[in-house]
Amino acid sequence: MIAELAGADLFEIIPEMLYPSGYQEVVDQAKEEIATGFRPGLKKDLESVNLYDIIFLGSPNWWGTIAPPVATFLSSHDLSGKTLVPFITHEGSGMGRAEENIKKLCPGAKLLQGMAVQGHHVTKARKEVRQWLQKIGIIQ
Repeated sequence: MIAELAGADLFEIIPEMLYPSGYQEVVDQAKEEIATGFRPGLKKDLESVNLYDIIFLGSPNWWGTIAPPVATFLSSHDLSGKTLVPFITHEGSGMGRAEENIKKLCPGAKLLQGMAVQGHHVTKARKEVRQWLQKIGIIQ
């Protein structure tokens, strides 16, 4: 939705080792990874990151922050001078510490106000996404 409304390219951050399919297994693994600061390897890299001035950064809210693969992506690139636009899916915890943690990983980047959407509302959030993109000056 964001890519369509903003005319943005898409790049999917995929960990080398996929997460388990069971909910509780993912919850347990994510908790451990976040607690230890683990940065999983990624299947591919966005080598052309230097071509982008604005980067939309999507992640689920896992234990109050961004998912470890997203942290790997951020810590693998110097995003100084870039504008980062976070969006988070959650089931009740909103943005959590996501914006704060993104700032720590990318101190030289400008961070625009993020958007949090409950996961089960994502498919119905087009109006809210459009309003958010307008509010932060990405679209008119």
